[in-house]
Amino acid sequence: MLVDQTAKVNDPRIFFPIPCCFVDERYAVGSESTEQREKGFTDTLSKEFPRITLLTESEYAGTTSDQAQQTSQSLVTRYRGQFDGVFCPNETSTVGMMRALEEAGLLAGRH
Repeated sequence: MLVDQTAKVNDPRIFFPIPCCFVDERYAVGSESTEQREKGFTDTLSKEFPRITLLTESEYAGTTSDQAQQTSQSLVTRYRGQFDGVFCPNETSTVGMMRALEEAGLLAGRH
């Protein structure tokens, strides 16, 4: 486990080398529950993990896993090799991202 100097050495929330970059794939405009999850995630990153960079905060997955997969494929292609993690706030966006990562060969041996 690699941590940044400001994090506790035994902090169980750290799974990535710090500094690192994340892709934030939002769900859909106007979905209150997922917007609150996204806000909690971004607020926590900025306050507790300032050396984690979000590469994007404005990509919306869509309301179906097929839409999410298309958006995810675009993100994976655009940021391939530049990100260490992905935040998806709900099941639909997670399923779409997992499919895109798997198709890109980025999940080999990780599930």
